[in-house]
Amino acid sequence: MNYEILKFKNSKEWIDFENYYNRTNFIRQIGFYRYEDVHTNFLASVLEEENVYALGSYPLKLLIELLACKNSKLFNELGLLGNDSISDIKVSTQKVITSGKLDLFVEFKINSKQYALVLEAKLFSLEHDEQCKRYKEELDESLKNNHQLIYAYLSLDDKDQVSDDGYIHITYQDLIDMIYTPCSLKTQNKNMALPIEEYVKSFSCLYEENIIDNTLIPITYIGKELTIKVWKKFEK
Repeated sequence: MNYEILKFKNSKEWIDFENYYNRTNFIRQIGFYRYEDVHTNFLASVLEEENVYALGSYPLKLLIELLACKNSKLFNELGLLGNDSISDIKVSTQKVITSGKLDLFVEFKINSKQYALVLEAKLFSLEHDEQCKRYKEELDESLKNNHQLIYAYLSLDDKDQVSDDGYIHITYQDLIDMIYTPCSLKTQNKNMALPIEEYVKSFSCLYEENIIDNTLIPITYIGKELTIKVWKKFEK
């Protein structure tokens, strides 16, 4: 065996990397990562004002900031570093409407202005039967007088085609970088039934799926750190 390879295999950097990615977590063990509902439900649990992580409206503020960065016309009154009041948060999953079923529906107020966020989530599949267009047409008609409506489309690839241009594209990597990582850092020393970091690690399971482009597979903050450490240790 080549000595350099042996040194690489036995290095702390590689062992840390290997341990992180090879450890089977709960979600990976039961294959939950395959189902969009699981990811939508987890996001919903984080966004709820009385969330188990005791973060209040902070996660929703992060999501709002993400959407505002993707579409500068939204939330003009929201300062990224300000103390805007986000209140009356109501989170629903699989909300039934006439034209179908909304994966995630979030109502909230910013400084007393009423908003509604509609999110359609996909993982292995694409939109079908112009469902996004149908949802938007119905909700624009039924809620436009009471809510400022925001539509988002969540997938692995932000280039996926959507039947209505009114949807803001966000990816699972966006959620990890802009919502889950800062929330995880704020809850590092708290005992949780399912730590956020444990959940986001489950995306490493996608490396086992031949149908997924490796460049689209989300990576966690810790995963990035470990990868960089291995690279720096043994780069030539």
